[in-house]
Amino acid sequence: MTIHDPVNIPPSALETKRWFPERPGNDVVREIKEFISECGKPYLWRGHTHTKPKPGALIVYIGEFDLPSRFKSKQYWAPCPCCSPRYPKYRESGKIGWFPEEHVIRIIGPDCFRALNEQGHDEALEKFRAEERREKDIRYLVENLPIVPDLLAVTRAIIPVAESVDEFSKSLKQRLTDVLKIDLWRELREGKLRLRIRRDEVYRRADGTVNVREVEDIQDYAPVEGYRLLNPKAKRFAPQLRTLEAHLVSLLNHTNADQSERSDDERRAIAKLLGDCSRKLRTVVEDLSDARKFGMVIAASTIRRWSEQSGSPLRLYTERTGFDFYIGRHRDEKMRIALGSNFDDALPMIPRLAETSL
Repeated sequence: MTIHDPVNIPPSALETKRWFPERPGNDVVREIKEFISECGKPYLWRGHTHTKPKPGALIVYIGEFDLPSRFKSKQYWAPCPCCSPRYPKYRESGKIGWFPEEHVIRIIGPDCFRALNEQGHDEALEKFRAEERREKDIRYLVENLPIVPDLLAVTRAIIPVAESVDEFSKSLKQRLTDVLKIDLWRELREGKLRLRIRRDEVYRRADGTVNVREVEDIQDYAPVEGYRLLNPKAKRFAPQLRTLEAHLVSLLNHTNADQSERSDDERRAIAKLLGDCSRKLRTVVEDLSDARKFGMVIAASTIRRWSEQSGSPLRLYTERTGFDFYIGRHRDEKMRIALGSNFDDALPMIPRLAETSL
């Protein structure tokens, strides 16, 4: 069979099946999609009427589908009763159309009906997209609003950790800038420490004579985890989590409501807030988890060893011992910064919102 060969349309498909005086429900749409998924031939579905609609006919779109991936070759595409009833026409974005005046269902190409009724097609498609969005929003809220109490509990459990990290960050920056007069952020803004290595370079002058000059090379030393904690523009973590806490508390009021009774705008707003809260919580926790690594033993020892190198641009002693972090120009003049009892607490797992699709 080639794309030029006609599709074998059985006589049963050409019969007018006035089986649907009322709008078909989701069970019918589901049956059609399952049938197409199995055989890839929508024109063979038992309720399909494979006749051309009259110009100006009224249509209601009730479903959309793609042929199975194995039907990539055009010779296996589906024919459309609107414009190509005997030859392959489409593979993606096929439409399930209900014709209320005839009481029939036609399974047609993506935009094929538009040639018969442009305004009717555009209005029906716009309404279908709105219904599709509504259904998805309702499903999203029904599946995900029950997770709000867990998200709220996780947020509240993380706040004490965030407060400890915020306080450590504040104290550390104050000691560095106000007391030690050291701009460590300038050295770490790219996430790694570097050494300035001086060496002699032989070069030839314009007159041909050879001379030696001293040049400076920049050499990578080591990365430092949690370096963003030093960023002077970084936001504090606890206030962000308290804002999330307030939003999640407001969402608790919607967990037991009938989502189908809300307006489209209300559902959209609630769904957006819930999605934003989930994403924001993950971002804050990821950033928090990374930032507090600066207060761990490995970061402190890396900075201390770097400072001891001959090519280091500054002298800085850093040490993590127990729940204390020490900092100073030298070991003998180190200053203590308490990390707080919650600094090292394990961060709880964040519940994931369900993935919803039509």
